Amino acid sequence: MTYIGQTKRKLKTRINEHKNQINRKTNNLTVITEHKLNNGHEFKWDDIRIIDREKYLDKRSISKMLHIKLQKNIINLQTDTEFLHHIM
Repeated sequence: MTYIGQTKRKLKTRINEHKNQINRKTNNLTVITEHKLNNGHEFKWDDIRIIDREKYLDKRSISKMLHIKLQKNIINLQTDTEFLHHIM
């Protein structure tokens, strides 16, 4: 399974946030946390790649939506791509 995300911060910071979210007891679960808790799958934290770089949020969001649509086994919610048709 694949997860596509975007951040303007350092990748290591964002990865640590995802890891910490898995270990917290909270009702506000991310897609990654839900997938881990519901399916017991481990993520390959050492096998994370940057697939695009863009400093502007709107362009990062478009890139994220396109990369989500190109994946087959993805855990991202379809709401992550709900505005893609407005820009096509």
